Amino acid sequence: MITKKSSSKSAGSKAVRKAVIKAETKVARQKTATKKVPPKHSTAKHSVVKKSTPKQSTTKHSTTKQSTAQKSIVSKKTRTKKVHTRVAKKTTVGSAPVYKKLNLAATLSQALKLYQQARYQDAYYTCELIIGAKPNQAEALQLMASIATRNKNFSLALKLYQRVLVIEPNNFSAHNNCGVLWRLLKDPAAALAHCESALRLQANYPEALNNMGVALIDLARPQEAATYFKKALTLKPNYADAKANLERVTKAFQLQ
Repeated sequence: MITKKSSSKSAGSKAVRKAVIKAETKVARQKTATKKVPPKHSTAKHSVVKKSTPKQSTTKHSTTKQSTAQKSIVSKKTRTKKVHTRVAKKTTVGSAPVYKKLNLAATLSQALKLYQQARYQDAYYTCELIIGAKPNQAEALQLMASIATRNKNFSLALKLYQRVLVIEPNNFSAHNNCGVLWRLLKDPAAALAHCESALRLQANYPEALNNMGVALIDLARPQEAATYFKKALTLKPNYADAKANLERVTKAFQLQ
């Protein structure tokens, strides 16, 4: 009987222990469950942060794009302003105050040297500098006209010689050259008038006498033309153009 009571007691104690273990495990599970909840919230927060951060970065990137675009616009504006100021500076540099500082005599001699070296374009531009400083510089205009004639720009050359005659009405060389140009432009009457003006100013002028004879041939006046060729040869016996013209007119019109 005594042994039976002890076994029943041990069985009861085992049952109690089992109940205690079950209770402890329940409590432990609840604790673990409560511990697992915060990480879930924290992950959600972390995910929110992750979502928010790219949005912020994109907005920053867009703002940086806008700022760079604005900077480029500003830089373009400043560039255009700089270009306008440069152009303004160039126009002021190319205006009369700078031309006043130009040494006209030295520049004209330089233009003549360039012409003698057959650098006609450089000589023409150099003369343009002189005319910019002094529009009534007849020698520079004459040199420009000579270059234009060499380039077969007869209308420009004629205009330049006419400007010379406005400045110097008694310039017999300019009158003679105008006569040559009018003949090349198919106006023998105007050519004759300028040759006559040249000979009035300078009677013993072989080139003007020869050109006078050529103009008279164009006007169908060969006999008068022959007399002018002969006068030119008396003043300049080796004048090849006058000699050739005299031979041509005597053969064509059978003159003695």
